[in-house]
Amino acid sequence: MKPLKLFLLLTFALFIAGFALVGLLITLGGPNYLVVVMQIAMAWTPTMAFAIVHRKAQPGQPFRRTVAGLFAPKIRLMPLLASILIPVVATLVVWLSYALASGQSPLALVADLSLGAVVFIFFDGLIRGPLGEEPGWRGYLQNELTRRHSLLKASLIVGVIWAVWHLPLWFISGYQGVDLLLYIVFFAAGLIAFSVIIGFIYGRGRNLLYAILLHQMLNFSGRLVDMDELVLLGGVAAVYVVVAVV
Repeated sequence: MKPLKLFLLLTFALFIAGFALVGLLITLGGPNYLVVVMQIAMAWTPTMAFAIVHRKAQPGQPFRRTVAGLFAPKIRLMPLLASILIPVVATLVVWLSYALASGQSPLALVADLSLGAVVFIFFDGLIRGPLGEEPGWRGYLQNELTRRHSLLKASLIVGVIWAVWHLPLWFISGYQGVDLLLYIVFFAAGLIAFSVIIGFIYGRGRNLLYAILLHQMLNFSGRLVDMDELVLLGGVAAVYVVVAVV
């Protein structure tokens, strides 16, 4: 099997296996630390698949050296700032717009979190998200696809795959009926548009740090506001679609 196809097969198979195991542990009342470990492992399945495929595609090159090379290009100020600010500004726009439309004070829509909780959320999200995903999604998959397609097309393909990879999580979101449909549409549209944004910035800067920061700030900024999840998801998805088109 070709490395790219093997990567996709492994990424989905490992994620689904982890999802099933977490469900089994919860059903059987397994220890919480095992559930957490498995949830973290699920987030790292794209990088696990990358490591397996790398050993097959480049047997003479140590995987750690390949990963280190993804961070080798010089970091530039503008892509760095864009990586931090784009998700934060998108969340701010939705937060302030919702406060204005609902007549609520913006401060009433800020999550009631201690400093310790904010720090925990930041690093927990980093481990459960971009650190485990981005070496696989952008470091391998996007780089492989851009050898065959334009940057835009490659980013769109990665976005679709990235969105579908989350599919098992959609059905444990707690939503049903129309709300579930809206959740899926907002989630998929936002993630595909965001993949275009990541693809553009990472494709130009070539340092994986940009992709990790974008992904991290996407997850982190949304945890700092206390508002209806569907409204927040739909709002930021709309902002990302506009930014992606621009």
